[in-house]
Amino acid sequence: GRPWVTVVLDRYSRMVLGMHIGWEPPSWVMLATTLRQAILHKDWLRHLYPSVKSDWPCFGPPTCAVVDNGLEFHGDGFVAACEYIPVDVEHAPIKMPKYKAKIERFFRTLKQSFFQTLPGGTSSDPRRNEAFGAQEGARLTLEELRERTFKWVLDVYHYRQHGGLGGRRPIDLWTEGLRKRGG
Repeated sequence: GRPWVTVVLDRYSRMVLGMHIGWEPPSWVMLATTLRQAILHKDWLRHLYPSVKSDWPCFGPPTCAVVDNGLEFHGDGFVAACEYIPVDVEHAPIKMPKYKAKIERFFRTLKQSFFQTLPGGTSSDPRRNEAFGAQEGARLTLEELRERTFKWVLDVYHYRQHGGLGGRRPIDLWTEGLRKRGG
């Protein structure tokens, strides 16, 4: 099977604030789980995945969440969780991709720079996947996939220069933002 990835991304710095990888399809439970992870300290991660070398300094509730119009973003559970935190929720206008451009770009980068390099990684072109034998090459357990993905996000993506950030790195913008907020 193909696991689902749920991500909370900071629009300013492009830091990943929270991420869940699992077999469960999108639902308010997965969203709440990912949002909870985004808010809490992440000291547990390097104990669980010793191959991850970098800290994950992001924590605290967001002030606003821009989401698409999937059913999971309109359910009572998600709405109640956001009211409890509290976080303002803005639904991106339908057929207006510019409102979700940053998260969509992150997912494209994740797919092209990371997922496609893994055993069993797939391309957008089904013919290439068939010729490559992607199904036969998939050998990672879900836990191995999680560890490798967290390692890539924390040790590579957060420290890469980002064209959309004027060549700056997400970690630098996050740190700069903390200093400006007095944190």
